[in-house]
Amino acid sequence: MEEENKDFLPAGTIVKLRLEDELYMIIGHLPAKRLNERFARVKKYCAVNFPFGYDGIDNISSFNEDFIKKVIYKGYEDEEYKEYNEKLINLYSRVRHKKGE
Repeated sequence: MEEENKDFLPAGTIVKLRLEDELYMIIGHLPAKRLNERFARVKKYCAVNFPFGYDGIDNISSFNEDFIKKVIYKGYEDEEYKEYNEKLINLYSRVRHKKGE
């Protein structure tokens, strides 16, 4: 995926990442890793290795859209997800704006 899309890929989406041979399944959005008391690094997605799934907190990967090489399977979307996606877009734009991106 060359350019950043405002929409978020739904949970359950299977992706191939750049520089990785494995597949990953998206399990969440906007994971934050605390850097210190004032700052955290926010990524767009968190995912687990597919087909193995969750096997401990240390094996959850987080990444932004520019690290996705290919979407293998897109997860389920309905009206509820579309509303959730709009909320994610708004929140992510505020986080990026504060960060100065």
